[in-house]
Amino acid sequence: MVVFHSKRKTYFSKPKNLIKTLFLFCCVFSAVCLFYNSSWHIRRDIETFSRIKIQNIALGLSNNCKEVSFESDGLILKGNIFFRGDTVCKPGIILLHGSSRWGRKLPLYQIMAQKFSERGFVVFLFDLRGFGDSEDPVSLKKIDDILDVQDVFNAVEYFREDPTVNKNRLFLVGHSYGGSLAVQAMATGANVNKIVVIGPARRVKERSAIELSCFIKRYSADRKIGSLIPLDVFEEFSAKQNIDTVLPYYRAAKHKPLFLIDGKLEGLKDREYLKAYFDKMSPPKKYCSVEGTAHYLNTLHLFGSSILVYDGKMMDSVVTMIVEWLQTE
Repeated sequence: MVVFHSKRKTYFSKPKNLIKTLFLFCCVFSAVCLFYNSSWHIRRDIETFSRIKIQNIALGLSNNCKEVSFESDGLILKGNIFFRGDTVCKPGIILLHGSSRWGRKLPLYQIMAQKFSERGFVVFLFDLRGFGDSEDPVSLKKIDDILDVQDVFNAVEYFREDPTVNKNRLFLVGHSYGGSLAVQAMATGANVNKIVVIGPARRVKERSAIELSCFIKRYSADRKIGSLIPLDVFEEFSAKQNIDTVLPYYRAAKHKPLFLIDGKLEGLKDREYLKAYFDKMSPPKKYCSVEGTAHYLNTLHLFGSSILVYDGKMMDSVVTMIVEWLQTE
C-alpha cells in the first residue's frame, strides 16, 4: 500500500503567521472584554441612542477647566472647575457624582459639566472621599469616616470663595448616589439656592435587605478600598443615605426648591418610588421622567475614560431643561 503525503503548506504552517493570528485574536478579545466590563451598567442605553458623538475628553482637554483640591475632614479631595473664558461673576453649580469607580471622570459628569459651563455657569465637579483621585478614608470603623455628605458641605464653602462665582446663585446637581447626597445636604442646611436630583438611590431599605453583601462589596470596589466596610457601619450608612429620612423637610412649607428627574427606561419600581416621593412633597417642586433613557442619560465610555460616547440630543435636552428651571425665580 502506497501512502502519499501532501506537501501543501497552509497559512498557519509558518510559526510567525500563527503568532500574528494569535496576537490579533488576543487584541480583539481584550478590546471586547474591556468594552463589556467598562460599560456593563449602561448597555441598556445604547439601544436608545438617537445621535452619537464621540469625544476625547480627558481631564484638562478644555482650556477652560482647571484642577483644584480642598480639604474635607482632614482628607484632600480633588476636582475640576469648568468655566468660560471671561471673569464675569456667574452662577455656580456643584455637580455630585454617583457611586462609580470612575468618580468625576464618568462620561455623564464630564459632558454635563462642559454643557453647563457653555450655558454660563461655573461648574465644580469633584471626587468624593475614596473615589477617583481623592484620598481614601483613614478608617472604616465608624460612620463619620465614610459620611460623604460632609464633603458636600465643605465643597459648597470652598466653591463660595471662588471670585468668579456668584455666592447668591449656587446650585447642587446630583446624580444617583450624588443625588441622594444632594437631598440630604439641602435638608440639613447646605448653603445653596436649589437642587436638581437625577435618579437618586431609591428603595434603599428594600434592596439592602435582599442584596446587602453585594452592596458592601460594591461600596468597597467603587472606592477602590482594600478591605470591606464592617456590616454594622454599612447598615448605619445605608440608613442615613435613604432619602426617606429627610422627607419631613420637603413636606414642610417653603423648603428650598427641588427638581426630581428619572429616565422612562429605568425600572418601574424605581420610577414609582420617586414619583410617590414627589407627591408627598410640598411646593416648590418639579418632577420629570425623561423619555428614551435609563439611568445614565445615554452615555458610556471606552478604554477607561479617554473616549466618551453620548447622545448629544438627549444631553442638550436635559441640560436645557435643568438650566431653564435654575434660572426661574
